[in-house]
Amino acid sequence: MKKIYYCPICGRELIKSEIEGYCFQCSYCDEDFTESEVIIKTEENNEKEK
Repeated sequence: MKKIYYCPICGRELIKSEIEGYCFQCSYCDEDFTESEVIIKTEENNEKEK
């Protein structure tokens, strides 16, 4: 099951961070996050919400 990571500030999907010590980056907020800070959803959860 694939996990999708979302920004805790704006809710947009995150990209992989190039900054050491961070896993994800939000292009919109220009913020970097560790895995413990982000919202994680699975593809199965997204199907149920639709």
